[in-house]
Amino acid sequence: MEISKKKLDIIDAIHRLWSLFCSDSLFRNSVYLMLSTGVMAGFGFIFWIIATHFYNSEEIGFATALISVTVLISSLSLFGFNSSLIRYLVQSKRPNQMINTAMTIVTLSTVVLSIIYLFGIEYFSPAFHMLFYKPLYAVLFIIFMIAVSLNTLTDSVFVAHRLSKYNFIVYTFFGFTKTILPFFLLSLGAYGVFFSYTGAVVVAFILSIYFMISRFNYRPAFAIDYESARQMVSFSLSNYLVGFIFSLPAALAPILIVNELGATDSAYFYMASTIAALLYIIPTAITQSLFAEGAYSEKDFISFVKKATKFIVLFLLPAILVVFLLGKYILLVFGEEYSINSYYLLQIMAISSVFLAINLIGATILRIRHRMMQFLIINIIYLIFTVFLFYLLMPVYGTVGVAWALLGGQAFMSACFAILFSKKLIRLFV
Repeated sequence: MEISKKKLDIIDAIHRLWSLFCSDSLFRNSVYLMLSTGVMAGFGFIFWIIATHFYNSEEIGFATALISVTVLISSLSLFGFNSSLIRYLVQSKRPNQMINTAMTIVTLSTVVLSIIYLFGIEYFSPAFHMLFYKPLYAVLFIIFMIAVSLNTLTDSVFVAHRLSKYNFIVYTFFGFTKTILPFFLLSLGAYGVFFSYTGAVVVAFILSIYFMISRFNYRPAFAIDYESARQMVSFSLSNYLVGFIFSLPAALAPILIVNELGATDSAYFYMASTIAALLYIIPTAITQSLFAEGAYSEKDFISFVKKATKFIVLFLLPAILVVFLLGKYILLVFGEEYSINSYYLLQIMAISSVFLAINLIGATILRIRHRMMQFLIINIIYLIFTVFLFYLLMPVYGTVGVAWALLGGQAFMSACFAILFSKKLIRLFV
């Protein structure tokens, strides 16, 4: 009798969750975004298992640093248009022109920045000099960089329309492709790992364009619509600055490690980051959905913030507990050396996810309220503080010092948000 009651309670809980999924767009799109990022991270997990078993730790270290370079150039190239599309696309009377404007500007900026990087590679990253001296590698690098940047914009189109199920489909194909390519590129060493990752992005981008054409009647064109550009530019530039500054410490970390400590240490750090990224999915996906909901209906934004905070707590805390209990064993899939050298790094990164969640919620509130100058000031202080910690801790503690610097930076930013919102937070959640 008691067993039957438990079964009924479980069925009732599942029914309530399904009803919430069907009726609540914030919850539904948060789930789809978590699933899409989860699928991407899951396949990424398999990808790195394959890579660490077929490539040595030095090759892995170089590849992870080069992927970080890709993220850095992409962040620089976006000019914040990914956020502007989420904020303004559904309200626009000229959606095609708005998308094409963002894509054209981002393509041009990506090409320019990629060429600058290639010509300055002996100064920026001398370990990757082959990208400059082999024309085919250089051309592929630029093409793949364009795909990485534009794929971020197509993600924003789906989020803006609150149809994140397409993100899920696209990243399923992305992940599957990424796990296959390393077997065909073994002879390229570290570049084989890098081209496997970026080649899969090309597949994801092509599929995204297909969905945009078939679902949203999108018509691609290499053109700039100045009315759309004017509508997005002020919001884009402010988001560009804060977004780039916010992501800069994490993007710099593997590059600093490979330059100062060596490629092997970079590999250990990146594998810990790969698992920690599974935790970061939760606040990132939920706050991205929160931003889309706030842009769609600002008058209900406070209720959305409360709801999003509850969702983050519900999903994130158990996930952190799992990492602390099982992280050492999870890392064994990469090899024993990674379990030994990456576990403590992973624990530090898991703690960072709490502060990251706070910061993403605070950032979303400021973006919806158009208080970008405050967010910019907070980000600049955060960047200076984190870089200071890098150079203070890395020479003494190595990769552990880098992890503590990232944690310290996130905690410092959370303290800034707590001070900024102190009275309002009390009224919001009490």
